[in-house]
Parts: sequence; structure tokens; C-alpha cells
Amino acid sequence: MTAASEEPFNWRLILACWAVVVVAFYLPMLSHAGGILPFTDNDDSMRMVTAGALADGQGWQDRIVDRDNAPFGSPMPWSRLVDAPIAGLLLLARPVLGRAMADTAVSLAWPPLMLLAALAFSVGLTRRMLGPGHQLAAVLLPALSIVVLGEFAPGRVDHHNVQIILTTALVWATISGRTSDRAAIAAGLLTATSLAVGVETLPFAVGAIVAFGLRWVVDPATGGKAHRFALALAAGTLGQFLLAVPPGDFLKPACDEISDTYVVATALAAAALIVASRFGGWLAPGWRLGFLTLLGGLAAGIVLALFPDCRAGPYGHIDLRAYDLLLAQVPETQSLWQRLMDDPVNALSLALAPAVGLVVLAWRSSATRGGERTDWLVLLIFLAFASLVMVAEVRGARLAAMPAVPAGAWLVAAARKAYAGRRDVARGGALVASWLAFSGIVQFLLPVAVGSLLVGGPAKAAAPASGITACYWPRSFAHLADLPSGNVVAPMTIGSRLLRFTADSVVSAGYHRNIAGAYAVDDFLNDGEATAAAIARQRNLAYVVVCDELRQLATRSSSASDSFVAMWAEGRHWNWLTPLSSPGEPLQIFRIDLTR
Repeated sequence: MTAASEEPFNWRLILACWAVVVVAFYLPMLSHAGGILPFTDNDDSMRMVTAGALADGQGWQDRIVDRDNAPFGSPMPWSRLVDAPIAGLLLLARPVLGRAMADTAVSLAWPPLMLLAALAFSVGLTRRMLGPGHQLAAVLLPALSIVVLGEFAPGRVDHHNVQIILTTALVWATISGRTSDRAAIAAGLLTATSLAVGVETLPFAVGAIVAFGLRWVVDPATGGKAHRFALALAAGTLGQFLLAVPPGDFLKPACDEISDTYVVATALAAAALIVASRFGGWLAPGWRLGFLTLLGGLAAGIVLALFPDCRAGPYGHIDLRAYDLLLAQVPETQSLWQRLMDDPVNALSLALAPAVGLVVLAWRSSATRGGERTDWLVLLIFLAFASLVMVAEVRGARLAAMPAVPAGAWLVAAARKAYAGRRDVARGGALVASWLAFSGIVQFLLPVAVGSLLVGGPAKAAAPASGITACYWPRSFAHLADLPSGNVVAPMTIGSRLLRFTADSVVSAGYHRNIAGAYAVDDFLNDGEATAAAIARQRNLAYVVVCDELRQLATRSSSASDSFVAMWAEGRHWNWLTPLSSPGEPLQIFRIDLTR
């Protein structure tokens, strides 16, 4: 849609919508005047730990979390590209607010700031697809998405919101790359950057490669754009690799982060695109597709042969016990079917917009012709790949939300046009339905509100001192923070909070690069006294920290009769543990003294 370039961004609209959402974010926090901010996500707390370490002077390529896997340290596969801006804000805020308050302030401010960029890219993508006149829907639909709201809420500092921004920009650049050399180059660089931030965006990288390849199959004249994309992809991935990885690790393959695995993979994919478009342009379309498929399959086969550990995905190296300890209980790793069984309202609010979006995009792809049809097909490819990930693991919903926005904007516009032509109940209902289909927050809240009315009114909010969130309150860690620092064994669900809110080290914060620590936590809490004492000596442990609300997460069915959790359930403990907490404190602290 060339008309898109004739319509400037409506920044007043974008800023107004963003401001409304930000106010909606912060208003409920007024009830947390006492500092009771739960920060219940492990990754958000760990992100503040890694960003804080960068702000404190840790090296860019040194991504060892020194206080995890105590006393040995543990590597993290996370990108410094996300740590860096948060660290910069911490350095600005600390002299004014102090260290602890700066941590809280930055974690509350950073995600809403990122939302502004997401809304702007949503407008850019929608405007590119539909032309002028659709900016309101492009802004409102993300603001009504439960996924988008969740990933940009205050405190949500992990990399997922950055990934949403990067993949939205990538889709926009890939579609624009049909006619623009600069957009094709941008698409390659954005693909590389997305992979560097997190390999969860691999489906979008594949989508971009497929899009440029299929576009060349349809129109060989776009071969130059494919060349530029391919070169930018290969060079960008190599550059991100050199930036992130120390020279001593250049030849250490990894499936869960930017590594030589992805440098080789993108180089081979780029070579396949360049060779196909350079030497296959004279072939008929069917033969072009076959030639490109052959080269792509050869590239994929070489990658899988060179890096067999990646055949099972980023976490394929994790054994069953480690998976059960570290990933099995993570809600976002559930399949869509599991989520439908456990929480159908939430599952539908996540999946409905992508599902309707796929239908709309399929219709637009069949109803249009020429370059416009190609653009809709490319958008369909991206949404289809993201939706497949969502079906396997609901975490894919966060990356499927934004590619569905142009489909929603088109549906809203079509319903509005039909209603303007004849204002009747049916068409008015269709217009409302077009908005509701892409408004995940409404889909989620409406059944909750109706259910509350059916049972006699909304349930009363739990008292601040009750519920599992007490285990995560920053103030719950104050007692431990006042004690001399040491190595702590605790349920992994509070490990990253211990790192964030105290100066202590932990045996495990629950991350897959520290499998030995996860085993040690499980064995200490659930095996017998002799095993626990041996672990305490080996790791020079100073404290055991537990929370009653996390008892079920720290207990396994085979717990020994003299294990910590078995005795804890009976109000007893080993004689070399000294309780340091009063019975009413959320966290119970025990000092370890093996000389007793």
C-alpha cells in the first residue's frame, strides 16, 4: 500500500492511548503504598540481577551469575542487549533514589516505556498493510490484548517485551522489503538481533527467510532484495555473536543462545537464498521452488548434522528429572490444549485473536492479487509460525499477538463499512464482534465478571498477609537481608528474589544452565539428613530459607521420612539448624551449624 507513506504517524493518538494504558497500569499500585509489590515472576527478578551486575561493572561478555549455584556461579544465556538500557537507567536513578528504590523504580518504569515503541510499530505495520485510516485500530487492538498488557506491565522487565517490539518491526520490514532495499537490509539485521535477544524468535527468523525466498519464487525480480536480506542476516548474526561471546567460547555450540550454531545456520540459509536467486532466476516458478527447497533442505541438514544436540530444541540436553524440576511447572510451557483444560477463559483470550487472524489473512491472501496478495501471504506465514508455537507452548501467544493486529484492523474496518451502509442490529453486532475477537482483555474479564455476578458478587480481595504472593514480597526478605550474607538453599521459586533483595548467594534460582544446583536443592530438601549435611558442607551453606506457601513446590512424592520437608511438615528440624524467624514471618530462616 503505497498510500501508507502519505499518511503521517498520528503521534497524538499513539501518545494518548499509551498514556491511558500507563495510568491504568499504575492506578492499582496506589494500594501498594506499604511497598507490597509482589514481583512474582522469576525472570523479571533475575533480569534485574543481571542488569544490576552490569551496572556494577561486570563485563559485557561475562554473563556468569556469581551468586547462583553457590559457591561456584552459573552462566546465563540472556542477552546484554536487554540488560544494557536497564543498567543505564539504574545508573541514572541510584544517585537520586538509592540502590533499592532505584531497582524498584526502574523495574516499574521500563516496561511501559517499551509499550510506546510497540504501539508505534503496530501503527507502522498496519499502515503498511492497509494504507491510511486505520491507526486507531492499530493502537487500540494491542492495548486491548491481554498478552501485550501482560508483557508491558510495570515490573515485567524480562526480554519478552523487547522481543515483541523486534518481531513486529521485523514483520514490517520483511513486508516492506518487497519494494525497498533498505527495508530488506533492516529485516536481516532485525532477524539477527531478535535471535541474539532470545532464540524464542527462531520461528520469525525462519518466517523471514521463507518470505524472501517465496517472494523470489513468485517474482525473480525481487532477487536483489533477497540478496540484501541474506547478507544482512548473515553479517548481523556474526556481529551479534562477536559482541556477545568471548573468544574462548567461539567454538562452544549452544542451542539456547546466540552461538556458532546460529552463525553457521544463518550463513548457510543466506547462502541458499543467494545461490538460488543468483542462478535459478531463469527457471519456471515450480522449478524455482524446487531448487530453493533443495538448497534450503541441504542447509538445514548440514546444520543438524553439525549440531545434533539442537535437533530436540533449545532444551533438548535437559534430562527428565531436570525438566520436571525446572520446566514442568512453568505455566507458559504448557500446550494450548493443557491450558484449555486448566483455564479455558485464559486460553481463549490468548488464542482467539491469532485464530481469527489466520482466517482473515487466509481470506485476504485469496481475495487479492499481485504485490498486495504477496504481502498478505507473508503476514500469514509469520502468524502461522507463531500460532504453531502457541499450540505447542502457550508462550508463543506473546509473539502471535502483533502479527494479528492488521488482520483485526481490516476486520474492524470491513464491519464498520458494512454497518455504515445499513445500520441494523445484525451489522452492529458484527462490528462489536470484530472488536471483541481481538480484545483479549475483554474476553478474559467478561466471563470473570459474569461469573462473579452469578455467584453473588465479586469475591473479596485476599488480605495482604495471605496467599502465595507473601513469599515474593520484597519486604519479606528484609530479615534475611539484615543478616550476614552467606550461601542459601531455598525452593527455586524464590531463588531469583533472594538474589535480587539480599546479598546472599543461592544454590539454584531455577534456571536450566544450573542443573547441578537444581539437583542439590531437590536432594537437600527431600533426601535424608545425611545427604543434606553433605550438600551443606560441599557448598558451605549458611542458611535454609523456606516459605509455607511454597511447601508443595519444594516437596516430591518420594521424600525421605527424615528429610527437611517431612520434618518441616511436622514442625521439627534437624538439630544443626537454628530457627531465626518468628512463626508469623512469610519466610522461615534457619541457620546452618554442622558443628552442633
